[in-house]
Amino acid sequence: MNLKISFGLPEILGIFGSYALVQSNYLMGSILLSLGIFSAFVRTGMDIQAKKENSEKAKIVFNNFIDALLKPQKDQSFWNSDKNDIH
Repeated sequence: MNLKISFGLPEILGIFGSYALVQSNYLMGSILLSLGIFSAFVRTGMDIQAKKENSEKAKIVFNNFIDALLKPQKDQSFWNSDKNDIH
């Protein structure tokens, strides 16, 4: 399992939201804490989507590579020339 630790805007919003709740500023604290949690979920979703897109791109590249190696080429004019003048 690959654990990546990041410190960004969701964490900062969570810290300031928690501080606001401790200082009895319930409205601002709950808003900041909610925004922090929501943005953490959004970031996680974006990371999962990026990994999915990268795996699909890698699969496409691998399939293209296999197709290029195993399937005959359509344009084989170098090997099957009609003129037969290699001089």
